Amino acid sequence: MCKTEYAVCGNPHLLEGSLSAFLPSLNLAPRLSIPNPWIRSYSFDGKEEWEVNPLYCNTVREIYPYSNSNRLLNIVDMAIFDFLIGNMDRHHYEMFTKFGDDGFLLHLDNARGFGRHSHDEISILAPLSQCCV
Repeated sequence: MCKTEYAVCGNPHLLEGSLSAFLPSLNLAPRLSIPNPWIRSYSFDGKEEWEVNPLYCNTVREIYPYSNSNRLLNIVDMAIFDFLIGNMDRHHYEMFTKFGDDGFLLHLDNARGFGRHSHDEISILAPLSQCCV
């Protein structure tokens, strides 16, 4: 049984973890929130294009800034990280504006919990499988 008072909880060999980071204020270090091209639909009415089109990455590659920078590679890295932690709801990513298009992605999340440790959701890797980079 795990309580909020415990520093670490396991089952007994599997642990969930999180990292809290103090970011500078937006006045000191402005950052942008950018929609993830592989956002999920969360709808019974329709699917996002990437969910039905295995060639969706070709469309993304034509869009700035994914066409001119390492951004697409960074999206693939982010997808691999999300796969490892079971995060299926990467709605957006953030970047510090100071570094322009060459900046790194900030993988911020509400951290309400990791995905199921016994289930690998392969669709999280769509940027990797569709782009084959």
